[in-house]
Amino acid sequence: MAAASVGESQLQRIIRDLHDAVSELGREHRDSGEPVTDDSSSLHKFCYKLEYLLQFDQKEKTTLLGIRKDYWDYFIDCLAKIKGANDGIRFVKSIPELKTSLGKGRAFIRYSLVHQRLADTLQQCLMNQRVTSDWGHDLDSAWPTFARRSLGLAGSPAPSWRPPSRSSSISSLIGPFSPAPEFLSSPDCSLLGDLNETASCSAADDLRTELDQSELRKQELQAALDQSELRRQELQTELTRSALKQEELQTELNRSALKQEELQTELNRSALKQEELQTELNRSALKQEELQTELDQSVVRQRELEERIEHLQSGAAEVGTERTELEARLTRAERENQELLSRLDTTLGGGGRLEDPAGTVHGLLERLSEAERGREEGGAREEQLGEELRRAEGALQESKGRLAGREEEAGELRKQLEELCASMEEQAREHGRLRAALEGRVRELSDKLKAREGEMGEELEEREGLNGEVGPPVEERIQAKLHGGVELQREVELKEKGGAQRKVRLQMEAGLNGKVESQQMEAGLNGKVESQQKEAVLQKENAALKAELEATTSRILELEKVKAGLEQRAEPAASGKKEEAESRPSLMEAQLELTVREVSRLQEEVVDLRSRLRGAVEAEGKAGARLEVAEAQRDELRGLAQQLQAQLEQLNRGHVEELQRCRLEEEARREELEREAAQELAKIKERQGKLSLEAADSREGLHRANMEMAELGVAVCTLTSEREEAQRERDVAEARLRELEEEARRQAEVLGAELRRAEEKLPEAVRELQARLEAAEGRASEEISALRFQMSSETMSHQKQLQSLSEELVTVRAELGAEQERASLLEIKVCELESAERHQSQLLEEKSLHIAQREEELKSLRESLTRAEEELAGSRSVCVDLRQSLRQAAAEQQSSDLKTSAEIDDLYRTKKNLEERLIQLIKEKDVLWQKSDALEFEQKLRAEEVMEREVQHCSGCHSQFSWWLRRHQCGLCGRAFCYYCSNNAVTTRQGGRRERCCRDCYTQHSAVAERHPQAQTPDTPTSPPRRPPPATAAGADDGVFDIITEDEVNGIYERDLPGAELEAGQQGTLEL
Repeated sequence: MAAASVGESQLQRIIRDLHDAVSELGREHRDSGEPVTDDSSSLHKFCYKLEYLLQFDQKEKTTLLGIRKDYWDYFIDCLAKIKGANDGIRFVKSIPELKTSLGKGRAFIRYSLVHQRLADTLQQCLMNQRVTSDWGHDLDSAWPTFARRSLGLAGSPAPSWRPPSRSSSISSLIGPFSPAPEFLSSPDCSLLGDLNETASCSAADDLRTELDQSELRKQELQAALDQSELRRQELQTELTRSALKQEELQTELNRSALKQEELQTELNRSALKQEELQTELNRSALKQEELQTELDQSVVRQRELEERIEHLQSGAAEVGTERTELEARLTRAERENQELLSRLDTTLGGGGRLEDPAGTVHGLLERLSEAERGREEGGAREEQLGEELRRAEGALQESKGRLAGREEEAGELRKQLEELCASMEEQAREHGRLRAALEGRVRELSDKLKAREGEMGEELEEREGLNGEVGPPVEERIQAKLHGGVELQREVELKEKGGAQRKVRLQMEAGLNGKVESQQMEAGLNGKVESQQKEAVLQKENAALKAELEATTSRILELEKVKAGLEQRAEPAASGKKEEAESRPSLMEAQLELTVREVSRLQEEVVDLRSRLRGAVEAEGKAGARLEVAEAQRDELRGLAQQLQAQLEQLNRGHVEELQRCRLEEEARREELEREAAQELAKIKERQGKLSLEAADSREGLHRANMEMAELGVAVCTLTSEREEAQRERDVAEARLRELEEEARRQAEVLGAELRRAEEKLPEAVRELQARLEAAEGRASEEISALRFQMSSETMSHQKQLQSLSEELVTVRAELGAEQERASLLEIKVCELESAERHQSQLLEEKSLHIAQREEELKSLRESLTRAEEELAGSRSVCVDLRQSLRQAAAEQQSSDLKTSAEIDDLYRTKKNLEERLIQLIKEKDVLWQKSDALEFEQKLRAEEVMEREVQHCSGCHSQFSWWLRRHQCGLCGRAFCYYCSNNAVTTRQGGRRERCCRDCYTQHSAVAERHPQAQTPDTPTSPPRRPPPATAAGADDGVFDIITEDEVNGIYERDLPGAELEAGQQGTLEL
């Protein structure tokens, strides 16, 4: 049953290869669009497969000369007597260059392919059961061979038990197969039959059984050879595949190692870059701390300036109050002065004499000068306070400028810090991606290595199973003959593969260790600088220790004396060291023993391999003696194997080219998809950049708004400080004016008291004065005139001073109004600034909301990017599925197109056949009509001959016939006419001779010819036309016969058929 299953699997393989060859032929024809020629390699492959299928499991038949029959003889037996199917056989037999049956069979296959009759030919051959069963093995004759084979192989060539012969059974006699004709067909067997004609039936049965056993052994040997050859080819292909896979794995490992090195270098670069970024961050942090300290100092200075400005404002307020007080005192003094002047005038006009009025006036003038000096001092103090205020404002502006510059520097440092943080995050993400890629690559390589180990294990199990399946001694010898050297080579290759796999494992372990180290390095990237510094310190310490060790070794000679004393103390340590020294040689001896055992084991394996090689050589010699009989068939099989090998190589090349083309197409599609994804990613990145720019703009706007708010706050503070300072100055001036008023009131009281005392002393003084007045009247008049002149001058100067003071008071009041207006304006500006501050706070809130919205949009864009990437992966998978479905649909469409084209060809052929048959029938009908018309005409002529013989006058001109006017008969109507009345010639049938006719028949015939010019050519009269005499009426039997031509029939047929134009178009496309 094993041989049968192997045969079935081989047959299925051949049929599958044949299907593949047919599909490849169809694909090449579809791709190129050109017909298949004899140079096509796929056609050669198809012919080889078909020839092998036709030769597979055929009975061996020979001719009388011992020449082996082939499938060409099978075609002859099946088709030689079938009419219509033997055209190819007759064609091949007519070629004298074909000598062998193999060449004739190939020529017949080519003829069938050219004429599209291969399937019909094979179907007719297989339907011929009698010949097919004669050429192939059936169950009735094949079934007992299993028992014979098992017995023949299990025991000796002449076993004790003889199986019963089935040649006497009715089914074997009736069946198509019988071993007797084959036995008689060979020349040796025929000689035996001639010599043993009188032998008994038992001897014939013995010969038949031995012949059956020899044939069975031969078939078994052939099957074993085929099976061993196939196994050898399969194992060879498996070895080549495994070698290729191993090479691919090695290249992948090398690539992964290179990629790992590149990743390591990238990680080192990123670590260096991260260190640089860390140093930059530290520098920026230090700079930021310095700026923060400077900001704090500037804030402290600003507070001090604000306090100073408040102090100046309070001073200005005090000056203002003093000014108001001075003005009040001035007004009071002016009033009092006017009162005094009025009183003085009254006193002077009343004739009374005052005691020393010039002193009082001088006192008042001194007080006024003192008030003016106080006013001047207040103005100087006010100017000094204004200068100090201006200086403070300048210092405040400078501090504000410095603060703005510091804030700008702080903003730039914040931006740099954000950029550094972003770059560090990008580097971290890049590290993660590199780590993920490295881990994925290691996983892929480990999976491939595991799969490769599994495949190697399965291959070893299959080989062990195959080696265990081959049980019989003959197969063992054949396998030893064919695969002895191959097994040795395989074992060597397996050892090499084991070494290569160990190397691969070591490389994988090294790669994994490198990966672990890279992960550890990446995990401890922040403390790497410290570890490196520690390592540098340790190296320095190590170098120092080495130097100290060298120094100690140099001082060994000096310490020998000390050593003698220390040896007694170091005896326990020396014993421990001796034990260690003794244990080290024991370890070395154990390792040496292990190496010696490994070498001995390898030597034993080499000796075993050599013994197996010698056994294989001996088995090869033994099998060579037994396989000499089958060398001729083996040569043929070798030729076929070489052909199959060439065909296999060609198939492999085609497959490799197809794979390369598919790979290139896939790479092009992948690159296109990646380019599209990169474009989408670039668009998203551009949009993200725009959003980041907008966010930066909004942050800058927010920063500017904060700066403006700060400036407005500073301006509000300055304005409030100025307002408070003006208020304080006003308060000071008012207080000073109150003081001056109080002083003027006190002076007025003093003057009033003095006046009262003078009034009290006035009578006495008047009496005294009257006494003295009389004495000094002349002198007093002079003095009074002088005093009047002096008083007038003093009053003039005093009025001028009062006028200047009033003008100064007006200017002071104007300045006070301006200050009030300025204060109101400052209040309005403060309100405006507060509203602007509220607006800026609203704008700030809006900007913060806008920034939050932008951040949410950025998050959504990132999510959409991830979704787009997922959709891209899904679209790629969908694209792959659609591509597969497209291929399937294309294949189905091509098969349907082939089917429809075959159906159209069949319909076209049937149409053409029907048209040819219809034309043939129409022609036959036309011929039959012409024959029937001719028969009727002959009958009419025969009936009228008697009447015409008696006619003596011409039917046209009625002239009497004589020996100079002969009588002629019309070829159409048959009446008698003279020469002149029947001088017309017409052609009644195509290709026939011209006949004489009368004028009436000629005119009718020419009319028919004008209506149907394609049916008959116009006839020219042999004589010039004459005026026809009056003709008699034609008889009832004189009918005109129209001839229907083939063109008219074709036109009618095309008009009747509605699908004629469609079929003509399809025919044109098929011909193209």
